[in-house]
Amino acid sequence: MQYHTHLAFSGMVGLSMMDWAQVPDPTSYFFGLAIGALLPDIDHPKSKISNKVPILPSIISRFFTHRTFFHSLLFVGILTFLYGLLPASLVTGIIFGTASHILGDMLTPAGVKLFYPFGLYIRLPLTFKTGGSIEQICFFTFIFISYKLIS
Repeated sequence: MQYHTHLAFSGMVGLSMMDWAQVPDPTSYFFGLAIGALLPDIDHPKSKISNKVPILPSIISRFFTHRTFFHSLLFVGILTFLYGLLPASLVTGIIFGTASHILGDMLTPAGVKLFYPFGLYIRLPLTFKTGGSIEQICFFTFIFISYKLIS
């Protein structure tokens, strides 16, 4: 998925989960969603988030290939250790954003290494090409659903 589709999907997921998560600070929650929506691509030197943190992605990409560790349940589990260090609403947003990013990339033919370091790349049965017309339709659908959730 492209970064803008990840952001739209994360926003939609975040809005739908807000009541369940009992978020006390929506501002930090939505900031966390945006961070989480882009964070798993920190291992790709040409990603949107890598452009904001120039040196770190080149170091990370030496140890992890794209869509492995940062696209895994292990990484999501590690993020839970941020509770107590950062505001809970922010951490919840980061976790939901990261999980939505991983789920979104499971909708592409390449899939993700969900059970890293074990196993194969996992993808959902229905996939679409990154940047293709189906992804653009999904992007506008996520925006529309998000609009309906807030109105």
